[in-house]
Amino acid sequence: MRVTFSGRGKRDLMNLPGEGKKRIIKALERFETGGVLDLQRLKTKKNVWRIRVGVWRIILNVNWSEGQAKVLHILDRKDAYRG
Repeated sequence: MRVTFSGRGKRDLMNLPGEGKKRIIKALERFETGGVLDLQRLKTKKNVWRIRVGVWRIILNVNWSEGQAKVLHILDRKDAYRG
């Protein structure tokens, strides 16, 4: 799976504290190689998934047939599911 970032996703990553940033990068590397993650499809939108990493939520648009995922947002769990 190839992972890319939207402009917002890249900005969210750059604004994370050091340890959070390391954990997010490690989780995305594991996702790219097919490792086991806490991955779940969001019910509100088609092809939008989330990965839980501690208090952080990585929101991705995943195209399984093309093997591509785009990081849309990286948010604190308290903000991740608000409309």
